[in-house]
Amino acid sequence: MAIFKAEFMSKRTVLILFILFPSTCFSQYLLSGKIYNSVTRQPLQDCSVFIENTTTGSLTNVDGAFSLKIIKNGTYNLTVSMLGFRSYKQPVTVNGNNLTITDIYLQPALRELKEVIVGDDSFRQQNLEWFKNAFIGNSPIAEKCRILNPDIIDLRYNKSKGILSGSSSDFIEIENPELGYKLKYWLNEFSLDRNSAGQSLHYDGSALFEELTGSGEDVKKWQKRRHQVYENSPSRFFRALLLEKVSEHYLVRRVRDEKKDGERKRSFHPGQLDKNDLLLPTNETGIWAFGCEKDTLQIDYDPRGRFYKKELYNEKTTLLYFNSPYVLLDGNGTVVNSKSISYNGAWGHSRIAELLPISYSEPGEETSGAGLSAQAEGQASSPGFAMASRMQALALHADSIYASAAPEIIYLQLNQPYYALNDSVRFKAYVLNYTILLPTENSGVLHISAFSADGNMIRQYNFKMENGMAQGSISLNEKEYNAGTITFKAYTNWMLNFNPDHSFIKNILISDPGESAILVQSSLSGAPNAQRLKLYLANVNKEPLRLSAINIEILKDKRPASSQKRTTGVDGGLELEIPQGEYKKMEVRLKQNGALAATLPFKIQDYNAADIQFLPEGGNAITGRITRMGFKILDQDGYGVAASGYVTIADFRSARNGMGSFEITYLANERYVAHLKFPDGAVVIRVLPEVKNDGTSLSVRNEFNKDSLTIIVRAGIGTGGQFFLTGSLKARYIMRLC
Repeated sequence: MAIFKAEFMSKRTVLILFILFPSTCFSQYLLSGKIYNSVTRQPLQDCSVFIENTTTGSLTNVDGAFSLKIIKNGTYNLTVSMLGFRSYKQPVTVNGNNLTITDIYLQPALRELKEVIVGDDSFRQQNLEWFKNAFIGNSPIAEKCRILNPDIIDLRYNKSKGILSGSSSDFIEIENPELGYKLKYWLNEFSLDRNSAGQSLHYDGSALFEELTGSGEDVKKWQKRRHQVYENSPSRFFRALLLEKVSEHYLVRRVRDEKKDGERKRSFHPGQLDKNDLLLPTNETGIWAFGCEKDTLQIDYDPRGRFYKKELYNEKTTLLYFNSPYVLLDGNGTVVNSKSISYNGAWGHSRIAELLPISYSEPGEETSGAGLSAQAEGQASSPGFAMASRMQALALHADSIYASAAPEIIYLQLNQPYYALNDSVRFKAYVLNYTILLPTENSGVLHISAFSADGNMIRQYNFKMENGMAQGSISLNEKEYNAGTITFKAYTNWMLNFNPDHSFIKNILISDPGESAILVQSSLSGAPNAQRLKLYLANVNKEPLRLSAINIEILKDKRPASSQKRTTGVDGGLELEIPQGEYKKMEVRLKQNGALAATLPFKIQDYNAADIQFLPEGGNAITGRITRMGFKILDQDGYGVAASGYVTIADFRSARNGMGSFEITYLANERYVAHLKFPDGAVVIRVLPEVKNDGTSLSVRNEFNKDSLTIIVRAGIGTGGQFFLTGSLKARYIMRLC
């Protein structure tokens, strides 16, 4: 985050600026753009386009175009929603000019249809009541609220876990007669854990306000109720902070957890904190960084500004927690990155019933750009801070898109590690929303595909899922399966839109009860026309089969190539030559006492056609700097291959699955090649990536048994230069300015 300290202009200076430039307070700005279908690339008509938590919204025309009037400068969340498409959210900053955003392409909603169950509706009614109490609240205002279209709310209750989850297929329309609004809320996700202490609640979505019409008395009542709700709210506090009026109604103290005498104790640091302690300007005009070194803040409220030192807290007290080093505020006191902050106490009790538009304000609260001095403006525009807020906005935007897409991750629990022909594989499957690690709501069908050792699909199975879980069995009948290794791949259709690593893949060994039970360790070496096969045989107790007679049949591409009888050595080993002749697949059959004991499949590999990649850590190799070079070697079937090799000044060997790394220091104007040697003796030469004469290199070390990373940046950055470090954890982006 681009943050720095600056002098703040006085209230008098702010007043003079407003007198000289009154148009900046009352101008209207146009926010416009176009919406398209990402699949057909055609414009979408009648999309709902609105500024989140405001009364500003419209529908797109036949050309997919929209135009919104923005009254105040600030940073807003632009939300686009349409039935049949995934909702879209993007932060936009209005700063004294009309703004046309880049075209938006909506993704079709690929949610699978849930099973429709006809039965007692009392469970649905109970779920809806729980939802109302958690989402709308149970305050006097909430009791008067009414959901006009409850049928579009999809609710599911996992009785064993006590978790109520849900979402909406369209806007939930909530009439609030106490505040005079009709709220239209598009609910992306909702989760209520009724088993946790205090009932853990999480929901995410976008709100659009519509003013209700009423009599003069109704309007007076609504104004009074809105003032009461606004009186002790986060919006009012942040605006008071920007206007340097915190002490008029709030006592703000730092709370720190400290370890004393081996125990953690909470201590209060006396003294009122104000704007100078809590706010720093950023490079983006009108954007502030609010923070307290991630300490907790206790915020006490009193309308008269009277506080008693002996009183630790009361019903109007709020504990404010920082989930990030800084919270971004725009000039209107609106939190830009809402996930970076959480509340407990008075503010934490508020629900949708107490939600006000961010445009709501009271006399004397014109805050946009408040308190930003010329000196601060100059510091904010310095090159070191040029991209801070934009990077933060980009990370938030990516978080929003990925979270709303709700990617899934799966795990399959099997009843045993290995099987025999005609056994049944019994399993339980768990499919979670990867971003929040709760049972998925997107998928209703689990797919399991079985593959043979040569990669051919044997069969695909489909199983019904409920609340992110499925269970069943798969019969390993001898009509479809053979002894050997097979692979199970478990996935959902929804997973096909995301990272394939989220699928579950497991190799299963199947034995034939009719075979003589022996264990075989094999290694094939040499060029294709001069290959040797080493075998080590043991019984089921892993004791070597010493001096045992073994009949060996070799088939190349299913055609007999040789047949011989051999005797194992005292170590259970034997070695034989493979007959010359090209082949793609080879099978070695071992028989003992006339019965088939083992079948060993082999496949010839053309390592010149292997996928060999050299990947400099951080993306670039820089002249004169140590570079950790990662490498990955995959055969023609996509499996990792063990290999060793050398560069002119470095040796390396793959560690696992054809992957590994080595360190190399490039010299100027030099090209380097790697010589790779494979198990069969084949040698392949590859050129390493080109070197850059200058730039930045990044090295990350994750040491074993440590919960921290060591990050090394080697760069030609001058004294005082700054850079961003970004990463991701469970699909959430992490960013730091260094």
